[in-house]
Amino acid sequence: MGAPFLLVRAFIREATETDSYAPEADVSTVYAKIRAIQRGHFTTATGSDGLVQVSSSIGGNSFSFVLPERLDRAQIIEVAEAALGMLEGLSSVAEIRARCLARRKTTRADFSSLEIT
Repeated sequence: MGAPFLLVRAFIREATETDSYAPEADVSTVYAKIRAIQRGHFTTATGSDGLVQVSSSIGGNSFSFVLPERLDRAQIIEVAEAALGMLEGLSSVAEIRARCLARRKTTRADFSSLEIT
Protein backbone atom coordinates (compact mmCIF):
# COMPACT_ATOMS: atom_id res chain seq x y z
CA MET A 1 0.00 0.00 0.00
CA GLY A 2 1.32 3.44 -0.91
CA ALA A 3 1.45 6.36 1.44
CA PRO A 4 -1.80 8.37 1.59
CA PHE A 5 -1.40 11.48 -0.60
CA LEU A 6 -2.91 13.85 1.97
CA LEU A 7 -0.37 12.76 4.57
CA VAL A 8 2.47 13.20 2.09
CA ARG A 9 1.23 16.73 1.36
CA ALA A 10 1.03 17.43 5.09
CA PHE A 11 4.69 16.37 5.47
CA ILE A 12 5.71 18.66 2.62
CA ARG A 13 3.64 21.58 3.88
CA GLU A 14 5.15 21.33 7.37
CA ALA A 15 8.68 20.89 6.03
CA THR A 16 8.41 23.94 3.77
CA GLU A 17 7.26 26.27 6.55
CA THR A 18 9.09 27.84 9.47
CA ASP A 19 7.61 27.88 12.97
CA SER A 20 5.95 31.21 12.08
CA TYR A 21 4.34 29.64 8.95
CA ALA A 22 6.55 31.57 6.55
CA PRO A 23 8.15 29.61 3.69
CA GLU A 24 11.58 28.16 4.45
CA ALA A 25 14.43 30.06 2.84
CA ASP A 26 16.46 27.07 1.68
CA VAL A 27 15.42 23.86 -0.08
CA SER A 28 18.20 21.96 1.72
CA THR A 29 16.44 22.65 5.04
CA VAL A 30 13.21 21.22 3.67
CA TYR A 31 14.99 18.13 2.40
CA ALA A 32 16.87 17.67 5.70
CA LYS A 33 13.65 17.81 7.73
CA ILE A 34 11.94 15.10 5.69
CA ARG A 35 15.12 13.05 5.35
CA ALA A 36 15.45 12.93 9.16
CA ILE A 37 11.97 11.40 9.41
CA GLN A 38 12.70 9.01 6.54
CA ARG A 39 15.82 7.80 8.36
CA GLY A 40 13.81 7.14 11.51
CA HIS A 41 15.15 10.07 13.55
CA PHE A 42 11.89 11.03 15.22
CA THR A 43 9.91 10.52 18.38
CA THR A 44 6.20 10.04 18.72
CA ALA A 45 3.76 10.88 21.48
CA THR A 46 0.09 9.93 21.50
CA GLY A 47 -2.30 12.62 22.68
CA SER A 48 -5.50 12.13 24.63
CA ASP A 49 -7.45 12.59 21.40
CA GLY A 50 -5.70 9.59 19.83
CA LEU A 51 -3.56 11.58 17.41
CA VAL A 52 0.18 10.98 17.26
CA GLN A 53 2.61 13.91 17.47
CA VAL A 54 5.73 13.17 15.42
CA SER A 55 8.75 15.33 16.26
CA SER A 56 12.28 15.61 14.99
CA SER A 57 15.10 18.12 15.23
CA ILE A 58 18.00 18.45 12.84
CA GLY A 59 20.57 21.21 12.61
CA GLY A 60 18.60 23.45 14.95
CA ASN A 61 15.43 23.07 12.89
CA SER A 62 12.50 21.44 14.61
CA PHE A 63 9.90 19.57 12.63
CA SER A 64 6.68 18.25 14.09
CA PHE A 65 3.22 17.34 12.90
CA VAL A 66 0.24 15.25 13.87
CA LEU A 67 -0.82 11.96 12.29
CA PRO A 68 -3.66 9.52 12.83
CA GLU A 69 -2.77 6.88 15.44
CA ARG A 70 -3.29 4.04 13.01
CA LEU A 71 0.12 4.71 11.42
CA ASP A 72 3.01 2.73 12.85
CA ARG A 73 6.68 3.74 12.70
CA ALA A 74 7.29 2.00 9.35
CA GLN A 75 4.30 3.73 7.77
CA ILE A 76 5.52 7.13 8.97
CA ILE A 77 8.86 6.42 7.28
CA GLU A 78 6.96 5.37 4.13
CA VAL A 79 5.10 8.69 4.05
CA ALA A 80 8.42 10.56 4.40
CA GLU A 81 9.92 8.49 1.57
CA ALA A 82 6.97 9.36 -0.67
CA ALA A 83 7.43 13.06 0.20
CA LEU A 84 11.11 12.86 -0.69
CA GLY A 85 10.16 11.32 -4.03
CA MET A 86 7.96 14.31 -4.79
CA LEU A 87 10.85 16.69 -4.03
CA GLU A 88 13.24 15.12 -6.55
CA GLY A 89 14.27 17.57 -9.23
CA LEU A 90 12.73 20.60 -7.53
CA SER A 91 15.25 23.34 -6.80
CA SER A 92 13.44 25.95 -4.72
CA VAL A 93 10.96 26.08 -1.87
CA ALA A 94 8.58 28.09 -4.06
CA GLU A 95 8.71 25.39 -6.74
CA ILE A 96 8.09 22.67 -4.14
CA ARG A 97 5.07 24.51 -2.76
CA ALA A 98 3.70 25.25 -6.23
CA ARG A 99 4.05 21.68 -7.49
CA CYS A 100 3.26 19.68 -4.37
CA LEU A 101 0.72 21.81 -2.52
CA ALA A 102 -1.31 23.42 -5.28
CA ARG A 103 -4.89 22.26 -5.52
CA ARG A 104 -5.56 20.39 -8.70
CA LYS A 105 -8.94 20.51 -10.31
CA THR A 106 -10.10 17.28 -11.79
CA THR A 107 -12.74 16.80 -14.39
CA ARG A 108 -15.22 14.02 -14.64
CA ALA A 109 -16.12 12.32 -17.86
CA ASP A 110 -19.57 13.29 -19.10
CA PHE A 111 -21.36 10.37 -20.66
CA SER A 112 -24.79 12.06 -20.72
CA SER A 113 -24.72 12.55 -24.48
CA LEU A 114 -24.02 8.89 -25.23
CA GLU A 115 -26.78 6.91 -26.82
CA ILE A 116 -27.25 3.49 -25.31
CA THR A 117 -28.47 0.86 -27.75
